[in-house]
Amino acid sequence: MFRLTRRWYVKRNGRERSKHYANNTHQQVTRWFAIIIVFLLLSITNFGGVPIHLTLLFVVVPLFLLYMTFGTYVWKKESANKDDYWYDWWIVGGTFIGLASVVMAYQWWMS
Repeated sequence: MFRLTRRWYVKRNGRERSKHYANNTHQQVTRWFAIIIVFLLLSITNFGGVPIHLTLLFVVVPLFLLYMTFGTYVWKKESANKDDYWYDWWIVGGTFIGLASVVMAYQWWMS
């Protein structure tokens, strides 16, 4: 997904994105978001008390939406290029779809 998004961005803007993060706050929030999501997904698959689809729907999806809302706000405020926030939407959306598919396939396989 990262490679496809990078190709889209270069084709649209004629060059690669100059920064990976809008600012230091965006970098720190991204790091903590990744840690929290990994911890949640690992604990969900290891404890197995709650069906994974409910957890994805009521915990992970709202966290992704909160993170993407924050990221969009920061990119729009900091960047002159309006495609910078779309880059994150494509990558995080693809990552979420991939993670959700793997976790649900794992649960289906184990049941």
